[in-house]
Amino acid sequence: MSAHRTPGKNGILGLSFLGRDSSACLLVDGRIQAASQEERFTGLKGEPGFPLRAARFCLESLPPGRGIGRVVVACGEARKSRAAVRCSGIFRTPGSGPETVEFVEPHLCQIGASFFASSFRNAAFLYSDDLRGGAGGTVLAAAAGYAEAGTGKNRIEIVASRSWPHSPAFLSFVFSRYLGFGGTGGEYQLMGLAAYGRPSHKDKIRRLFGLSSDGMIDLDLSFFNPAEAVPYSGKFTALFGPARPGGSRFRISREGSRDGLADRKDRYHADLAASLQSVLSETTVAMVSALRGRGVKNLCLCGESGLNCVTNTAVVERIEKYGFGDVFIQPAAGPAGAAMGAALYGRDAGLEGRKSRKGPGAKIFRDAFLGKGWSTEEIGRAIGKSGYPFRKYGHRELVRRTCLELSRGRVAGWFQGRFEWGPRALGHRSILADPRNPEMKEIVNTKVKFRDQFRPFAPSLTRESVKEYFEDSRCLKTRLPGFMLCVLTARRSKRKIIPAVVHADGTSRIHSVDKRTDPLFHGLLAGFAKLTGVPVLLDTSFNLKSRPIVSSPEEALGMFGKSGLDFLVMDRFIVRKDGHG
Repeated sequence: MSAHRTPGKNGILGLSFLGRDSSACLLVDGRIQAASQEERFTGLKGEPGFPLRAARFCLESLPPGRGIGRVVVACGEARKSRAAVRCSGIFRTPGSGPETVEFVEPHLCQIGASFFASSFRNAAFLYSDDLRGGAGGTVLAAAAGYAEAGTGKNRIEIVASRSWPHSPAFLSFVFSRYLGFGGTGGEYQLMGLAAYGRPSHKDKIRRLFGLSSDGMIDLDLSFFNPAEAVPYSGKFTALFGPARPGGSRFRISREGSRDGLADRKDRYHADLAASLQSVLSETTVAMVSALRGRGVKNLCLCGESGLNCVTNTAVVERIEKYGFGDVFIQPAAGPAGAAMGAALYGRDAGLEGRKSRKGPGAKIFRDAFLGKGWSTEEIGRAIGKSGYPFRKYGHRELVRRTCLELSRGRVAGWFQGRFEWGPRALGHRSILADPRNPEMKEIVNTKVKFRDQFRPFAPSLTRESVKEYFEDSRCLKTRLPGFMLCVLTARRSKRKIIPAVVHADGTSRIHSVDKRTDPLFHGLLAGFAKLTGVPVLLDTSFNLKSRPIVSSPEEALGMFGKSGLDFLVMDRFIVRKDGHG
């Protein structure tokens, strides 16, 4: 590593190149300036290739006169030589390349993304992912330990670990395939299905693994074929029955009820999903309990399992019992987050024992709006080329008209500012609808998203109204509701008011919107409340099934034409499929 930096080259570019969900992240002056998954630019969900486009987007976000001094890559041994060659292709201008290209172990990057973005001085951490051989070499599937930040004291210490496939995340992957959920995101479908079942098969699932004295799980590999396309063995199907055919649909006969599945086989598979979710939550809590007694007051969850909102909530509700006061999970908790971790680990952990430039508690991660944005002029030109009728409005009139259309049962695409970091729609690339309509869940699932009827939708609501609609929870003392990373129980008196965003078990994966973080989206919710008395909107990601969330104006307009969206709100424009309004 060079002892002296070229003036102006103080940017750090972090890259994640792990064989799934590649990404890039830019740090300048110790703060995160930009971050994106590669899939947002290629259109391939879970894009595994080198994050060239995401990296170039990050370079476009550099302040004038600044450059990249270091590139830090999260990748395994098998990919290092390829990554080193590809890194040189990011920089188009002679002399604009970095002074060093460095590599960090993938699991350290995912851990670092959560810890160093948390602003905690110290924390225990629990990492669980199904990151397999694409990372190269031995890949940790689960790890626990402690981290500390502060000048000269930056460290990540792993005290217990297991190599792949021994992790809760791998169990989720196996059951998602067994129940016919192919492609990426099957684990989310599994989580949604669990609400329709009852945890009546937990004893069977516990036969698949043991929990060791160090808090890690050890799978009985006789039930699995980890490296095969079908990841479970004949012994697995002998225990649970024949696998469900891929693509087969679950038929909902009674919406909003745990007993809503009419078919006996559907009910059995929902019960398996519910049993797995219960076991995953209990097991994760047990793993967390093994971290107590070290004098650390905070907890970070990282890896793909950090996106399981039900498990996250189970952990948060019990942290005081184990001596923890706060929990943090960064929004891109899976492999994509490793890019942020690479940059932050390079800065804070000190690849050569370097001291941190920022003291503990520095607010380097304020919100998830780190992706690319487009100007009003660029969006206007794209709409003009589309041929759709549109009108441009001032802020107040835009909000008023949008709220009025939503209250009349129309479904909107909402495209504002920079897109979100991570897999959740947080009010910048969203599909929005009126949650008061009990049929709206079916309408959006079948006519707009083209996905399974049982899939739930999240409510976005103003931060100040959360306790009015949902029971109090320890999650509300954390930052998780702002990133849609936990579930709350809807108050019984409110369930009939917002039926489209309350799942079959009475819970919702809420998105709490803070006026300081997102004034426009907060204003929209407040405007809807003024019109209807309800400060809540159905909010789901602006994408079609098996596609990434839309990135550009052209992609938003393309989905508008292919789906049942009624109107599109882009920046200050309202776009329609007809000439009315």
